[in-house]
Amino acid sequence: MFRKYFRYVPEELRKDILEDGFTRFNHDALSKISYSAENRKITFKYTGEQKNLEDDIDGYSFRLPKTNVQMSEIGTALHNCVASYAESVRQKECTIVYATKDGDYKICIEVNENKILQERIDRNAEPTAEEKSVLKKWHERHGLNFSYNESML
Repeated sequence: MFRKYFRYVPEELRKDILEDGFTRFNHDALSKISYSAENRKITFKYTGEQKNLEDDIDGYSFRLPKTNVQMSEIGTALHNCVASYAESVRQKECTIVYATKDGDYKICIEVNENKILQERIDRNAEPTAEEKSVLKKWHERHGLNFSYNESML
């Protein structure tokens, strides 16, 4: 990957990679660069109903990603494949909601209409007890129900 995207890699990152090797930070930076180089930027348009999913609860901010590039950032931060859902979001096949706390990405949620298909934290783990409590409040405020499909998890 380094060689393929070398021309897009900033000089400082090149030095870091050559000096430090492929650390997690360097890997994640290269993943973001390669994603941006291979994909055109998609800006998402949301319905009023989708926008209503945005909320602030107990220090968590629930938001909709603005672009596929932001979805790549979320995926990098949470070590998951949410960026691969960009086309589904664009075509309105699902809605991705992310939650942050203290400026850090914490939760990634897939919603279809009023059904929650999946909720995952770092490395696709289940939310913590604290996060589940906040998610429950968010579900209740927005009339969301669980519709987990085991094959999707």
